[in-house]
Formats: sequence, structure tokens, C-alpha cells
Amino acid sequence: MSEHRKVLTPCCGLRSGRYGLNIGFNLLNKTVFNYFPFPWTVSAIHVVVGTLYCGVAYLLGFKEASFGRVRLFASQQSGGSHLTA
Repeated sequence: MSEHRKVLTPCCGLRSGRYGLNIGFNLLNKTVFNYFPFPWTVSAIHVVVGTLYCGVAYLLGFKEASFGRVRLFASQQSGGSHLTA
């Protein structure tokens, strides 16, 4: 297996997994909004829960498992291109 393919295969798998989880998240939100039609409240709950989750993960030492600065910078460039599209 070539070096390029060794890198590309996990990357495609992670992107496919994220896409699938995003679809599930959107469907769950649509169901929640049928019973609780307050999008700002639901968004605020998402932010609070996400912040608590990241804080707990950071305190438990999962910071060492994160990407390095170079990878983080590359992902920020990709995110910036999504903003301009």
C-alpha cells in the first residue's frame, strides 16, 4: 500500500464518520424542535454541554491526545475557506 493511500484511507473514514454523525445530530434536532420550538434555548444548551464536556476532557488529561499546532493550523485554514464559500 502506498504512503499516500495509508494517509488517505483513515482521513476518508473520519470524514465519512463525521458526516454520518452530523446527519444524526440534525435529525435529532428536528425531532427536538417538534416538541420544544425554542432554537436559541436548544443552541445555548448545546454550547453549555459542549463546554462542560471539553472542560472535563481537558482536566482528565486528554489534552495530550490532541493534534499538534501544525495540524490545528491546517484545520483552521479549512474552516476559514468554509466561511468564505
